[in-house]
Amino acid sequence: MANGSLSTSTNAELTIRKGIIEDDLLDCIVALPGQLFYTTQIPVSLWFVTRNKKEDIKRGYRNRTGEILFIDARRMGRLVDRVHRELTQEEIRQIADVYHAWKKGEGYEDKPGWWKSVTIEEIRQHGYVLTPGRYVGVEEQEDDGIPFEEKIAKLTATLYKQFEESQKLEAEIRKNLKILGYGGKIFNLDDLIAAIKEVHESLASQASRAVNISLTLRNWLIGAYIAEYELHGAERANYGDHLLSELSRKLRRYEISNSGRRQLYNYLAFYRTYPQIVRTVPAQFQHLLPEAANNQKVRTASAQLSVPPEKLVSSLSYSHVELLVAIDDELKRAFYEIECIRGNWSVRELKRQIASLYFERSELSRDKEKLAALVQSTADQAEPKLAIRDPYVFEFLGFKPAEVMSETNLEHQLLDKLQEFLLELGHGFCFEARQKRILNG
Repeated sequence: MANGSLSTSTNAELTIRKGIIEDDLLDCIVALPGQLFYTTQIPVSLWFVTRNKKEDIKRGYRNRTGEILFIDARRMGRLVDRVHRELTQEEIRQIADVYHAWKKGEGYEDKPGWWKSVTIEEIRQHGYVLTPGRYVGVEEQEDDGIPFEEKIAKLTATLYKQFEESQKLEAEIRKNLKILGYGGKIFNLDDLIAAIKEVHESLASQASRAVNISLTLRNWLIGAYIAEYELHGAERANYGDHLLSELSRKLRRYEISNSGRRQLYNYLAFYRTYPQIVRTVPAQFQHLLPEAANNQKVRTASAQLSVPPEKLVSSLSYSHVELLVAIDDELKRAFYEIECIRGNWSVRELKRQIASLYFERSELSRDKEKLAALVQSTADQAEPKLAIRDPYVFEFLGFKPAEVMSETNLEHQLLDKLQEFLLELGHGFCFEARQKRILNG
């Protein structure tokens, strides 16, 4: 079946998938790599279904009631040509051996990044999503034996050396510009205007990024604390499913912005989707990290995301992130991350591309580069002023709607539009005044 069936949230398909899981009919899910078929590049998954998961002594099977095996084979296979991939006989045999070993309980062990045996209860906690990547985790990275302190010292020394080289090059460039007569002097009014414009746009963009990074990290940290409370909170059993509602109610007493139940749920999903963002928390805020987030093994950027977390946090606003977190499929999410950053999409543009199935259209397109160029050429790009107008940013900074857009300002803007429209109508129409007192009677 197509991989979309593993995580789709439409009522009918979710009900069917939930019924299969709750009736304990599902034995194993194998996620296959893409490009296995000549007619489509859409990746698929294998569903192994059985009505009897109880112990079978004759066949040597153990009791597997309430368990499902997930195998992530998306990195297997080799390209036989530019658009077609094949699984080798050895890889097919490996998948079969793992499945049979799990069924028999002989020589089977979970292997991070590849396969894992999961209980139905754990699947319930993930909303009945069956994407293997959500459960198998990532492959453990080999330790190169070099202590962290030694690594960071070496990297810091290299960085400072590059800083020195950069300063030398900058000084040399300035020297050559002075020789040529371009020593930073402003020769005319146009140059003055261009310089002021550049200063304004650069610093406005920097201010926007600073606000967005702080907001994004704040929301991620809130999600981290909620996740830790769900695992270790002393009173978590008293609240159960009502935890977020109760938490939202109490946070609003302290006038903490963006703390509705739905928003808190989104922060928790944000933390669970991007745990590696812990590496982007500045040193001065490290003390704010909950213990679980600070001590957990963080997946490498290459294994979990195509985009490094530092790039993700600095390039996208939280409104972008919220749209990305709602995407269950990791490959699909990574695709939109890359395209959004590459095209500097606005939030509206990202929402439009997701709704127009850009990812699915790209998979089906024969000329992907041409499609990407077409999409990027017409994309609505993000601007610093648009980012600052984000409602999340307003609440985060403590602005109230009245401070943002007064009734007078709104009235003036509406009248400006009406005035332009009436004046463009030409002869036969009269625009007498923006405001005129009319006496009746």
